[in-house]
Amino acid sequence: MEKKGGGKDVSGEKRFPTEKKPVRDSKFNVYLVFKSAVLIQRWYRRYVARLEMRRRCTWRIFQSIEYSGEQDHLKLNSFFDYLMTHFTPRSNTDKEFLSRILSEPENINESKIIEGEYAYQTVVVPNNYMGPRLSFPLFPDDATALLEAFKQKKQLHAHYVLRLFHEARKHLSQLPNITNVSTCYYEEITICGDLHGQLVDLFLIFYKNGLPSPQKAYVFNGDFVDRGKYSMEILIILFVFLLIYPKEVHLNRGNHEDYIVNLRYGLNKEIARKYKEHSGKILKLLQNVFSCLPLATLVDQKVLIVHGGISDTTDLDRLAKIDRRQVITVFSASNYYTMGSNRGAYVKMGRDLIPHFIQYQAGKSARRLTMTQRISRVEVSAYQVLKEKLFAHRSDLTTAFRRYDKKNTGLITLNEWANAVESVLQLGLPWRMLRPQLVPHLTSGKLEYKSWLKDIVTEQRSAVQERLQSSLLENIYRNLSSLETIFNIIDTDHSGLISLEEFHQTWKLFSDHMNINISDESISDLARSIDFNKDGNIDFNEFIEAFRLVSQSPP
Repeated sequence: MEKKGGGKDVSGEKRFPTEKKPVRDSKFNVYLVFKSAVLIQRWYRRYVARLEMRRRCTWRIFQSIEYSGEQDHLKLNSFFDYLMTHFTPRSNTDKEFLSRILSEPENINESKIIEGEYAYQTVVVPNNYMGPRLSFPLFPDDATALLEAFKQKKQLHAHYVLRLFHEARKHLSQLPNITNVSTCYYEEITICGDLHGQLVDLFLIFYKNGLPSPQKAYVFNGDFVDRGKYSMEILIILFVFLLIYPKEVHLNRGNHEDYIVNLRYGLNKEIARKYKEHSGKILKLLQNVFSCLPLATLVDQKVLIVHGGISDTTDLDRLAKIDRRQVITVFSASNYYTMGSNRGAYVKMGRDLIPHFIQYQAGKSARRLTMTQRISRVEVSAYQVLKEKLFAHRSDLTTAFRRYDKKNTGLITLNEWANAVESVLQLGLPWRMLRPQLVPHLTSGKLEYKSWLKDIVTEQRSAVQERLQSSLLENIYRNLSSLETIFNIIDTDHSGLISLEEFHQTWKLFSDHMNINISDESISDLARSIDFNKDGNIDFNEFIEAFRLVSQSPP
C-alpha cells in the first residue's frame, strides 16, 4: 500500500513526485519547424547562388581571355600577310630569314604529296620495338589492341604513324566538304565535341557509349588536338576507326586542325617530343591530312554538325529565320582549364533526331571534389591568368589611371578603376564583381593604384631582368603566344633552339609590325640574359620561364 505524499511503493522502490511539463500548442511547433525549414532552404539557395555566380565569373574570365587569344591569332595571320606583301629584305640574311618564316605554312602541292606520301617506307621499325603494330587493311581487332596499348602508355612507331596518316589522307581526299549520314542504318548516332588531346575523355566516351561499329555511328566535330598531352594518340585512334568503319565514323575539321594554330597551342611540340627525328615528316604529312578533312556532317538532311561559327558571307536574312532552340554546342573535354573545372559531354541521336545529352567527368580525383573545391580551383587559375594580363599592360593601366587622377593623389574610385581596366584590356568582364579578388586593400574606399600595380609585378625578379626596360617585359608578355609561334616557325628542325641572331631578327620583325619601339641593345641584353649555358642558342621554354610571374597554383 502506497503512502501519501511519496515514499515507497509495494515493490520497495522509492518514488518521487513528478512535475507536469508544459505542453506547447502543436500548431506552434509545426510553425517553428516550417519556419526553420524555410530559413535553411533560403540560406542554402543563397549559398548555391553565390557558388554559381563565382563559377560563371571564373568561366567568363577564361572565355574572355580565350577569345582575346583568338583575336591575337588573327593579328598573327595579318602579320604573315604583311610580311609577304610589304617586307623588303635588306640583305641575304634577311631573305633567308623571311624564307624560313614563310616556307613552312605554305600548302603542299600535289607533286610534293606524290613524292612524300610513301615516306613511311624509309622509316624502319627496329627489331627491339615492343609497342603496338598496324597492318593494312585494318580490322576491329587492330583498334582494340591499339586502345589497350595506349592505356598502357605505349607509343606507336613513326613508321605506322606515317602509313596511317597516308591512308587517312587518301580516304579523306575523296570525301565531299559536307558528308551525309542517315539514321535509318544505325541504332543511334553519337556526336562528340572538342577533345583537345585529352585521351582519358575519349576512353570514357567509348567505355560509356561503346566503340564505333556498323550499328553505332560517330561524328567527331573537330578540335581533336592541342592543349592536351595526347593529341597524337587521339588522332591515331580516330584515323584507325575511320579506316575500319568509313561509313560509320565521320571527322569534321575544327579551327585547331591547322598548322599555325598547332604551332601556337601544342601539337607541334608534342610531335617533336614524341617522334624526334621523324617529326618533320609527320608534321608535313599531317598538315595535308588536316586540309582534306570535311567541313561539316549533315544528318538526315535536317541536322547540320559543324565546328565553328559564321563567315563574312553568311546570309543574315536566312540566319534570322533559324530556330535557335535547335542550336547546340557540344564540348567533350572535361577538366579543360584545371582539374574539376568542368564536365564533358556528348550527344546521342536516334531516328527521331531528338538529342540526348550525356555528361561525364574524367578522373577519380575530379569526381571526388565538392562543388566549392572545384570552383576554388578554377578561381585560382582564372585569377592567375588575369593577373598576367594585368602585368602585361601595366604601363597602359598607369596611363589610364592617371586620366582619372587629375590632382595626382595616387587614389581613384572603384568605378574609375573598373572603367580604366576595361578600357585597356577590353575583355568585357564584370570588374566590380571581380574586384575583391583583384583589389584586396582600399584606402578610405579608394584604390592606391601605384602600390596596386607594384603588387601585380612579381616580387622575385632576377637582377638581369631588373636592368631590362620595363616596356620590353610588358610587350613580351602581351605578345608571348604570337612570338612563340614565330619562334617555332623559325625553328624548322624542331630542335627547340634558335640562334641569338635569329632571335634578334624575330623580335625586330615582330616589333616593327606591332609598332613597338624597342632598342637593339635591349633585345640583345634579353637574348644574352636567357642564354644560360652561353652556347649561342635560346630555348624558348627557358625564355618563358625567365619572365613568368612567380605564383604557383595550389596542389
